[in-house]
Amino acid sequence: MLQLKRDCERAIVIGDVVRLGVVFRNLLTNALTYTPRGGMVSVQVTLQQNTTREEKSLLRIAVTDTGTGIPTEYRDRVFEKFFRVEHHHGGGSNGGRGAGIGLYLCCQIIEAHGGSIWCEPGNDGRGTRIAILLRAEG
Repeated sequence: MLQLKRDCERAIVIGDVVRLGVVFRNLLTNALTYTPRGGMVSVQVTLQQNTTREEKSLLRIAVTDTGTGIPTEYRDRVFEKFFRVEHHHGGGSNGGRGAGIGLYLCCQIIEAHGGSIWCEPGNDGRGTRIAILLRAEG
């Protein structure tokens, strides 16, 4: 099941629509791939207002799944080129899953847009959440 939660009607992010599309497609594909049948993938969009006039608002987009999750020691490493958790935890790849460049490319694209991306545990410590912050106008 896929669920969308948002707390804003609109936010404008100045950026490359094609490359940002790659990021969002990759995050959703990963979440759906690693979520078992009957699980949940949720996308939460939040606009965070900055307290100073000079700074733009921040758009936070979080994709959360109810899969097996990523062990703490690998959460920063998932953004490394060619890194796959399966190669370091659990003894090998699960056929058909990527080459380990998807999250690396996401990180490169988000950082090129002046944003940040990180990995954390999902709701109640289950699954994985990949969160992004981008400058936006609300």
